[in-house]
Amino acid sequence: MVVNHDYSAETGMMLKVRSVRKKLQRRLLGDQGRIEEQAIGARLARNSPPKCLYSVVETQPIEVEVLFSQAGIATAILVTLGDIYILVDAGDGALRDLLGKGVPPQRLGAVLLTHGHSDHIAGLYALLGYLRGEAFRGVFNLVYPAGCCEVEAMLEAFFKCYAGTINFAINRFPMRNKSTLQLGPIHVQAWQMLHWHSVAGNPISPAPALGFRLSYQGQTVALTGDTAFFPELTDFVKDVDIAVIEATLNEPVPGTSTYVHLTMQQAQRLAGLAKRGMLIHRKS
Repeated sequence: MVVNHDYSAETGMMLKVRSVRKKLQRRLLGDQGRIEEQAIGARLARNSPPKCLYSVVETQPIEVEVLFSQAGIATAILVTLGDIYILVDAGDGALRDLLGKGVPPQRLGAVLLTHGHSDHIAGLYALLGYLRGEAFRGVFNLVYPAGCCEVEAMLEAFFKCYAGTINFAINRFPMRNKSTLQLGPIHVQAWQMLHWHSVAGNPISPAPALGFRLSYQGQTVALTGDTAFFPELTDFVKDVDIAVIEATLNEPVPGTSTYVHLTMQQAQRLAGLAKRGMLIHRKS
């Protein structure tokens, strides 16, 4: 099932699904729901891509929904694996979007943070505060890059301010390149990404940044988080069932496209290596 916008790895085109839903439904093939109509893709590709790609892609038993993604503003992605919900990145508004979908934070199997920049973690404090306010007594699993000082500082502030009134446990899982984690039936593998801290597009220094591969019942979702291109990125997305890839830049930008973000063209090529692709993290 695909709604709103989807990227087809076969055509290499951005498809506006709403405008051609009937035609596309006749072209959906097999379990992967791959789209083969070249003429439709070519016609739609003439339209400039939207600033954000809000998408739902389902390939049973996995569904990926981009709750919101705009570079510099917020990103939050809800991955459903069977009956388990995983939130990947918690940008501003993540709590609101989860509640709007009927998925309160108590139902999350884990929150995975790709890196510590504000557009990816600003909503974490809201999730923690909500669980405290609801007197949640379960476990909150938090996965993030080892050495991510922003996440550690946020947790330290939360515990300092609310000592003695937090009824739930926070399991921290700082991960490094190629480290793995088993969350019940879900296998998580972390891959180091190439993403630098930057100001006004000028790279400053490397940031602890991870992409994640989530495997469940023989299917795999790969989510890049923020990254510039590096050769191993092709292995990260190759042949996965769904690849969620950042596509921040329209064109190469000196410095930024080397150390910070992918271009749309690079992202499209990477999506072509996966069975299904979703392009996110566009700029306004």
